[in-house]
Amino acid sequence: LVDSLAAIRMHTLDTLSNVSGLFKKLETARIKADVINSYICYASYSRMFADIKTEEEMQAKWNEFNVSLTPEVAPLYKEIMDENMLDVAVVRDVLSYQEDSTLTSLWFKDISIPARTTELYACAKIVGDLRDEVSEQTVDKAKAFLQTVKNADFATEVEGKIVQAFKLLPGQPAFDFEMEDVEGNVKHLADFKGKVIYIDLWATWCGPCIQESPAFEALGKKYAGKDIVFLPVSTDTTTKPWLGYLDAHKKELTQYHSNDVALKESWAIMYIPRFILIDKDFNIVNAYAPRPSSEEISPLIDSVLNKQ
Repeated sequence: LVDSLAAIRMHTLDTLSNVSGLFKKLETARIKADVINSYICYASYSRMFADIKTEEEMQAKWNEFNVSLTPEVAPLYKEIMDENMLDVAVVRDVLSYQEDSTLTSLWFKDISIPARTTELYACAKIVGDLRDEVSEQTVDKAKAFLQTVKNADFATEVEGKIVQAFKLLPGQPAFDFEMEDVEGNVKHLADFKGKVIYIDLWATWCGPCIQESPAFEALGKKYAGKDIVFLPVSTDTTTKPWLGYLDAHKKELTQYHSNDVALKESWAIMYIPRFILIDKDFNIVNAYAPRPSSEEISPLIDSVLNKQ
């Protein structure tokens, strides 16, 4: 089925007129990368793992599946292994598997990986580290790595992420953003300056977010009357699912919703749940704070509350 759908797309592409040769080359690479991606994702969308009971069985099944894909994907990888094709998003996606040493020996055996492609994924790893947890160590590591980057466009991107990450280090001023409560009243994060602020960024579609919600509510009760405010902030695209969820799930804490661009961009929100801790002076304590269900969060909150 995957092959037949790809054949239809290739036929449509071949019959196009008034398009450049570069366009056809890029679209050909996109179709082939889509085929690779479909092959790889088949295991997850099929019932292949339905009867698997242990992690060991799962890993063995994955290994078996990956080996079986080798004769299918290896030739396609050779055809798209061109640094000029990196502008195509799905090409970048499927080439990222060469970062896995096991898959490299299977799918990329005897394939020469261009230097620009190798550097792209090295840069992506550094940027990923900056997005997972910001510390002086990760920022310094990124700065040192930046000195080795040969591609100017990659260097510009990494440098921008370093600047962004630096602004999220502990002690830096917190970024303000706009939000509204269930009645549509507009508030700003800066309105809570003077209290410790613990933020829960979540969405109704996010399973892990929902799992953390009871722990966040429990912390709110534990620290009731203290100089700290707990802000659950929905990042749902619209307010409709958020309000519908709240109608069905009673919450004690005041609920907020925000689509403010400043929230996503300034705080570098690339995933949720995400938790942020801010001190009474409106400075960042931890832009990637521990989850409310963790053992680390209460001692951290206590230390900030007790700080003179």
